[in-house]
Amino acid sequence: MKKKLKTIVKVLVVFVMLTSCATENLDLPNQDSSLVNAKIWFDTSKPNLKVLDYINALDWNNAILTNGDKGTIVEVPLTLKGNFEAKVGDEKSLKTYHRLMFIPDEKERYKAYHVLITTNEKTFDSKSKAFNFYKLNTGFNGYVTVLNSKNEITDFDKYQDLKLVSKPLSNKLAPAELTCVYYGYLDEFNEFHKISLVYCYEAPGSGGGEIFYGSGGGTGGGSGSATSDPKAVCEASLKGITDNAFSTSNLLSATISPENLNTRTAYYSWEIFNCSTYKIISYETGTHKKVINSDPNLQWEWVSLTHNNCLSSGKVVLVDISFVEGRTMPEIGKYNAIMAINYSVKFSLVCEGLSPATSEMIFLSDHNFNINDKK
Repeated sequence: MKKKLKTIVKVLVVFVMLTSCATENLDLPNQDSSLVNAKIWFDTSKPNLKVLDYINALDWNNAILTNGDKGTIVEVPLTLKGNFEAKVGDEKSLKTYHRLMFIPDEKERYKAYHVLITTNEKTFDSKSKAFNFYKLNTGFNGYVTVLNSKNEITDFDKYQDLKLVSKPLSNKLAPAELTCVYYGYLDEFNEFHKISLVYCYEAPGSGGGEIFYGSGGGTGGGSGSATSDPKAVCEASLKGITDNAFSTSNLLSATISPENLNTRTAYYSWEIFNCSTYKIISYETGTHKKVINSDPNLQWEWVSLTHNNCLSSGKVVLVDISFVEGRTMPEIGKYNAIMAINYSVKFSLVCEGLSPATSEMIFLSDHNFNINDKK
């Protein structure tokens, strides 16, 4: 009996401590018990939602609580860290907003969902209590996607002037016909780099109705079921990455060894390929000879330019990238020398339950080295 009493006391103490911590962290003047309970459940359960990999902060102080036939729903606005964002294809007018949603079950626990709101409304406020699980803002235009812990779409609704647009289904779409939403980040040049796929849908006007793919391979519910094709999603995700792969010609370094009376050696490195954060660097050695010329910039001429090797740096999350060097083609002039390199790059994306999606591309890069290059 004493042991049972001690156990009960311990449980009560732990519960009180958790409640106290959650209450202190929320720091709200009027704390609803549903909000406190959702916070405790979130802190202790750590739900497996993809968006949490990129999260900056959860705004518990602006949580939205609404009551209805499913009980008290808690929605918490969230922001992504740094320059991360979810981007819709190449659309610049569409912006995305995020919330975590907690729906209670009969055992006084919760199921957590990621609510991804996509709209071109410049005045949209993700903290607005008028936009919630049970109702939307008047005249809302956009998409509302709900994803579960398996990154499956459990609900996808498209609204125009607050009216739900019907969603006829099709399952014969090629990846090129899909518009996809990706997590990624903006670099210093404001270019978007994709990291992982959220979901895809058929672009308006491509025919065959609308179809929605969740990268978890689930089926949708709510106002209309969604058809899942994991292979198409995997291929679309890989295509989104290979679309950002290109040859480059960026000189990184040019150093000249101490010269003797008649010759000198130069060492060059240059970027020949870029795909997001993955790069291929080529290394060359040049030989110059001393000539008599009154112009101080023309007192050396090229003798040879030799390719040494190529190395890769960086990686793209979830994608294996490898390369094979082909022909190297140097061209020697008096004051300039060109190195051209032919190479192939292979991409492989592993998708759960499927054979890897692969793609191989051939590239040609060249760079014009000047006799006076120093960097």
